[in-house]
Amino acid sequence: PAKLLAGDTWKLGKNASLGYSGLARAVKEYNFVDGFWLGQALTFRYETDGGKALSVAPSVYYTTARQKVVWQ
Repeated sequence: PAKLLAGDTWKLGKNASLGYSGLARAVKEYNFVDGFWLGQALTFRYETDGGKALSVAPSVYYTTARQKVVWQ
């Protein structure tokens, strides 16, 4: 339950991991144009044996005032 609320990072093998922002960060921000931003973010990270890394961090949010989905 605590990991679901606060978010966490899980190993997916020797070189890969997956991170989750958690329910506590489901409300990213508020502004007068968009209203509340409600959503989640994930982070996937892969590290090579040579020390290089690739990170992909998509996020999807619903804006309550504009009633639109926003992704980054």
